[in-house]
Amino acid sequence: MRRLVLIVEDENLTHAIAVATIITEGFAVLGAGSAEDALDELAEKRVPDIVALITDVHLSGHLDGFTLAHRARQMQPAIALLISSGRPYPDAAQRLPPRAEFLSKPYAPADLLGAFRRAIEAVGNSTAG
Repeated sequence: MRRLVLIVEDENLTHAIAVATIITEGFAVLGAGSAEDALDELAEKRVPDIVALITDVHLSGHLDGFTLAHRARQMQPAIALLISSGRPYPDAAQRLPPRAEFLSKPYAPADLLGAFRRAIEAVGNSTAG
């Protein structure tokens, strides 16, 4: 089974950094441009293969990253969740689904990798690709 990480990020440089970082961990990457596109990907037959979701808070479309993360967890309870934003969210801990990680932008690849590993470990998945 392919192990996919779904990345929802509309800023090109941040998306490229996230993709390169996650690929180094041995995962395949699937991209989506909006929360609605991401939910479509999760609803398709790939659901068991998508082991993690990395999303920005502010996305094009009607849904934000917090809402996307909650819906993704409802669809797939074991999915690892990492939500990031360049804006401060003092209430992020209250807005996140259980066992999700929040990462402030800008971030270095090492910061992303650490948060990603914590998100994976929080739901009991292995980081080996």
